[in-house]
Amino acid sequence: MHADYRKCIEYLLNEKVSRVAIEATGVYCIAFYNMLEASGLKVSFINPAEIKQRKGRKTDVNDCK
Repeated sequence: MHADYRKCIEYLLNEKVSRVAIEATGVYCIAFYNMLEASGLKVSFINPAEIKQRKGRKTDVNDCK
């Protein structure tokens, strides 16, 4: 899994991404969060319960965007 995380981070950096938002999924996202932060990216955790309450905002299609 860590190799895939590194590939993802490399891709983000190559695309000049500076801010990343990830959905909080319990302890599973902590390692990825730490790796993103260590690479210099600004990382924000998103609480899916809060987003889900906003009308017209939380769908699988919108999540992909």
